[in-house]
Parts: sequence; structure tokens; C-alpha cells
Amino acid sequence: MKGLLIKDYKLFMIQKKVWIGFVLLLGGVYLYLEMYDFLLGYSIFFGGVLITVTFSYEELDNGSTFLFTLPFETNMYIQEKYIFGLILGLCAYGVAVIETVVCQILRNGELLHGDFWLRNLWYVEILCCILAVNIPIQVKFGAEKGRFISVGVLVILGVLCVFFAQKGMMDQVVQYVHDVPNWGLNVGGVILTILFLTISYFISLNIQKKKEY
Repeated sequence: MKGLLIKDYKLFMIQKKVWIGFVLLLGGVYLYLEMYDFLLGYSIFFGGVLITVTFSYEELDNGSTFLFTLPFETNMYIQEKYIFGLILGLCAYGVAVIETVVCQILRNGELLHGDFWLRNLWYVEILCCILAVNIPIQVKFGAEKGRFISVGVLVILGVLCVFFAQKGMMDQVVQYVHDVPNWGLNVGGVILTILFLTISYFISLNIQKKKEY
């Protein structure tokens, strides 16, 4: 596992200038627009698809064929993808949170209110759901096709949510959520996220075991 994590870290840092630019861009967006919800939401989406980079490099020059000649089991490879994807996503989100807090202090001389910190758990749950959708697609279709399919799936889900909201179908859901205390939402969200990740992991594992190199 450690060797796979180091391998993906080395692959990821090949484009370190891009990631530095990303950090500067996030800070600039917040300083100009002062929209921390957009900043954090974008960092979650961006962090959730960063794992695609490692799949892309593995596919270059038959890299995957060589990789699976090494002494590790398929389940370890899939586990590492989820762990490394979560690390990347949390790092991207962590940078956004730090920039948001610093910019808020510099602009307004005050810390963000309590609701901001409560939302952090929800953003992390969204990150896990993005990974749960993205990684099986990457394993099944590869980096190039998988990238477009992942974005397409997320866009379709977003369009469906907007459609249901416009039709008033979300009113009952919103009312139900309003009636549930915050602790209940947090516990329920964590349980559903873990369940979603577990299902996603076994789907990815099953797909990977069927591949031939």
C-alpha cells in the first residue's frame, strides 16, 4: 500500500505547477468575489476528480500492464485509489478552507460564523460521493473516456436535481430535512456516505478483477 501511495504521489507531482496555479486561482477568486460557498464547492468538485490524473499516467506506454506484474493484490490497488483520492480531495478542500479563513480575516477582520464550520462535514460527504461515482468509472472505462463520462454523470445528476426542484418534487424532501435535527442529518449523512463508498469499492474491485493485461 505504501509503495502504491508513493507511486501515485510521484505521478501527481509531475504537474505541480498546475496545482500551485489552482491554489492561487482559488485565493484570487475569493478575494475578488468573496463567494466562499462557490470556492469550497469548486474545490470539492476539483478534488474529487484529481484521482483521474493517476489513472492517466498509468495508462501511458502500457504502464498498467507493467504495474500489475508487481507483487500486490487487486484489492490493495483499489483501496489505494480510494485512499489517495480522499487525500487529494481533502488537501484541495483544506487549502480552500484556509484561504477562505485568511481572506475573511484580511477583508473583514473577523472569523466565519458557526454555520460555516458545520458545513465542512457536508462538503466532505459530497467529496466522498464524487469519488464513489468517479473511481468505478475510471476503472471501467479508463482515464480518457472515464473523464468525460464522470463529468457527464455529475452534470446529469445536477440537471435532474434542478428539474425536480422546479417541478416542486423536492418540497417534501426539504420539509423533511428541516424537521430533522442537525445531529440526525450529520449521522445519517455519514452512514449513507460510508454505505455508498462501500458499494462503490466492491463495484470497482469486481471490474478490476475481470480485466486482463
